[in-house]
Amino acid sequence: MSKVHKQRKIAIVGTAPASRGEAPYDDPTWEIWGCSNAMDLPRITRWYELHNLDRKAVKDSDYFQKLTQLRPGQDHPVYVTHPDARLPTAAEFPYEAVAAQRGYFCSQVDLMIGHALLEHAAGKRVAELGLWGIDMAQNTEYQHQRKSAEYWLGRCEGLGLAVHIPSTSPLLKSRGVYGIDDASDEFAALYHARISELARRQAGIRAMTEQATIEVNKISGQLLEVDRWLRAANNGQQSAYLARREELASLAQAAVQRRNQLQNDEAVLIGAQENMRWISQLGGTGDVQQTPAA
Repeated sequence: MSKVHKQRKIAIVGTAPASRGEAPYDDPTWEIWGCSNAMDLPRITRWYELHNLDRKAVKDSDYFQKLTQLRPGQDHPVYVTHPDARLPTAAEFPYEAVAAQRGYFCSQVDLMIGHALLEHAAGKRVAELGLWGIDMAQNTEYQHQRKSAEYWLGRCEGLGLAVHIPSTSPLLKSRGVYGIDDASDEFAALYHARISELARRQAGIRAMTEQATIEVNKISGQLLEVDRWLRAANNGQQSAYLARREELASLAQAAVQRRNQLQNDEAVLIGAQENMRWISQLGGTGDVQQTPAA
């Protein structure tokens, strides 16, 4: 009797801030396929780096160093374009087999979807596939790449896979059904309202960030002053200054972490606003199929 493979769910995650945090990291039934320098994901099943590794090593040395240390697991390797001695545990991406499905690949994401479908055809059946942190909304190469990404997502749906796209992503969005949908103005109004809401939230977070920055600077000034007096202190006073310095250092670390988190939260809201402005021009709506929150 042939082995029956469990139906798989694959989340492909990029770096776009508006939705990458919404990927199903906490649901172990989902595989997390990472790419595009997104090394800070909470969980990684496998990784794809299908760019020129020599250029990566020079252009982004910190990322490349992390790449050499990544060990998703023996059954879930790092996929690269060609074997490389600097990445001894990496696997060579099966370009020829993936491209045999149709040689229409404008981005790394296309190749990852194509790889999922290749494995699906080989018996490692995929029930669901979603893209998080992948928008392709900017008027650059990403907008050009969106066409092929949508083609491969269509291939997925044609094979019966459930496709998940966040509502903030421009992928698979349109004005509605051509010829019968006249509600684009209503949809645009809804999305403009969403943009206003995001802008209000961003303004609130920016105000908190400014206060957090003031707190960081205040504590930094206190530390400098303590260090100044510590250098001049006699032996009997040093222990008190050292204790105070330790206390301030702890407060400084907490303040910096809070400021950094607020800055990250603001970046997420900025990304969401950019995408919603793009979507509002289309008058598109919601998810193709929204994954329930974990």
